[in-house]
Amino acid sequence: KECEKENVPVPDGLNFADNADSVALIDGKGGILDLLDETMGMPGASNQSFVTYVIKQYKEHHRIIASKIARLGFGVAHYAGNVMYSCEGWLEKNANNPPDAA
Repeated sequence: KECEKENVPVPDGLNFADNADSVALIDGKGGILDLLDETMGMPGASNQSFVTYVIKQYKEHHRIIASKIARLGFGVAHYAGNVMYSCEGWLEKNANNPPDAA
């Protein structure tokens, strides 16, 4: 519909999957990014505790994949396939601390 509005040609038979539930899982209220923020405030928080929290909170969600190989990761079944995320360093990156030179 957006393409039609913008006069962008779309080949016949091209269908787009609705990925709203994937977006909500990651960025929605109570989603993975919210869980990352929550984990930051927990005593003794670690990247591993974040991954454990995500898997525990979403173990029944049809798009979450618990990694059997990577301890510090999980997967999300996106419309185009499964994407595995390594969460090594996520808490540190999410801390938003300015660099030492700042």
